[in-house]
Amino acid sequence: MSTKTTAPTKAPVGAPPSKKKGDEFKLLASIAESPTYVADNMKEKAKYKDLNFKVDESFSREFKMTATARGQSMKELLEECFALWKKSQK
Repeated sequence: MSTKTTAPTKAPVGAPPSKKKGDEFKLLASIAESPTYVADNMKEKAKYKDLNFKVDESFSREFKMTATARGQSMKELLEECFALWKKSQK
């Protein structure tokens, strides 16, 4: 006959921090005093569309390694390649 000890099912939690009257207004005041600005990437929302196609594993690996080595995302490299291809067609 063995006896099992069971672990408590709930972690001990301390009491929530006490709030003083007016604390919520200090938070709102600090937010209101902070300067407001719009980040460059928030001014205009770009619309994106997924491109879905399959490529050979070795091509995918080489493309990803090339983009990484150039410090670019795969999307940036694809856009650059397409722009150069369009330019060569003129």
